[in-house]
Amino acid sequence: MPRRRFVLLYMAAAASTSHAVRPERHRDDFEENSVQAPLDPSSDDITNFFEGFEASEMDRRLELLFPAEVASHQITPQSSMATLQAEQRADDELSEENSRTDDVALCTMSNGFSPELQRLLHSIELFNPKAQVYVGTTTAMDAELKKAFPSLKLDSRPIMDKYTGLNRDQMTEKHLWTQMNSEKTEILRAALKAGHAGAWYIDADAYLLAPLPAMGASALFLSPHLTNDYTNKNVGSYNGGCLFVRNTDVLDEWKRVAPSARSKCCQDQTALEALATKFHAANMSCGVNVGWYQMNKRLNPEGVDLYDKFSCKSGSVFFKDCPVVSMHYHATQYDNHFLAEHLKSAMEKCNHPMVEFVSV
Repeated sequence: MPRRRFVLLYMAAAASTSHAVRPERHRDDFEENSVQAPLDPSSDDITNFFEGFEASEMDRRLELLFPAEVASHQITPQSSMATLQAEQRADDELSEENSRTDDVALCTMSNGFSPELQRLLHSIELFNPKAQVYVGTTTAMDAELKKAFPSLKLDSRPIMDKYTGLNRDQMTEKHLWTQMNSEKTEILRAALKAGHAGAWYIDADAYLLAPLPAMGASALFLSPHLTNDYTNKNVGSYNGGCLFVRNTDVLDEWKRVAPSARSKCCQDQTALEALATKFHAANMSCGVNVGWYQMNKRLNPEGVDLYDKFSCKSGSVFFKDCPVVSMHYHATQYDNHFLAEHLKSAMEKCNHPMVEFVSV
């Protein structure tokens, strides 16, 4: 019997004792009746078995009526009405918090209207269509973006103009790579300042295969690389292309520590290790942000390629034992044609609506 339902019924029964105590009802009556006609715990008639008795007697009746639930602490005897009411308030607050945490935004950014960005936005249309989506853009791509995705609630911010036409190598040569990655803090800040309870950041070369999960109360959720020690030392233990934040203090600290973090290639990522400690970050589930680096034998701890570990189970795409929520890879880089081949096979078996975008 759900605890919330029991608390409501128990409170209703206890409240009835304030009207009249019925001395004609005795313990033996209850014990006899409960044996002759066991009560269905899901029935609202539970109040008949408690009405007219003091709290101590009601608790004794609980043990007789629900021995398994009492033994497993689903129902707690010898509870005062104040305790029960406090538990009810906690349930209500949790329900309210769950509703509040559903109001989260999705954020990304790109210095061009790339096929990969279009893939991500199309996946959001399919799996999180009601979400407010914040996109860091260039001024030139803004109109094209909104025209291509009229059904999405897009809020574009032209914060990428200075990086127009530049690839990673060119930005690194111009000492702009870490600065460009710090723009993630600005697009996330825009979402939080707009009043959202939390905000996802997802790189433009990632995309969804399922709705994003509801997140807990932690200020920061990170996506572990799940790579070997050598790789973690060089590029960081967490991926900077997928994270979830709830307050701007996290963003302030990220922007502050990144320029002095280790590994010039990946300071935005290595800085996340300090944030994980300071803000007691929680890890995302293994199916969120499944990255190409987890499958590459040179990078993963297994030391063998794992591209063939995709499968279709009960209509969902899995990587190893994890139902995939989102993927993260450039289809044309490294050995990712192997990734695309095996992922596509699993998606075809699942009749997945994003299968045509696997090799984008």
